[in-house]
Amino acid sequence: MQPEIRQAWEAMLSLLEKGQGVLVASDSYGLPTIHDFYRRDPETAEGYYKSIKHCGFGVFKGKTENGDFGFDGGGAMKHVTAGSYGSEGYESLSWCPLWAEAEVLRDLDYDVEAVKQLVKAKLS
Repeated sequence: MQPEIRQAWEAMLSLLEKGQGVLVASDSYGLPTIHDFYRRDPETAEGYYKSIKHCGFGVFKGKTENGDFGFDGGGAMKHVTAGSYGSEGYESLSWCPLWAEAEVLRDLDYDVEAVKQLVKAKLS
């Protein structure tokens, strides 16, 4: 793992250890993604996901009965790349914090501990 990518995983772990959620852009890591939360057709979404609105500039916000939550998408996400595109060793990672209190994370069925274990495994 390239040092720049490792730093991003470590930053995610730091947030998770504080009880904050994180999301990634790609489903190739087994972590919750922004696409798990927002789809272009929210009418087909279930539960609280129907409340999510795109606020512009890559910011998404939603609400449960226990509070608000938000996350970034697209260019507003944190992006890190290492190596040259198309070359051996190239890596990229796009991620963002999931801003929500613990009760809201529970409403969203977001398991901070499970995600933390996945990130730790990626770092080992």
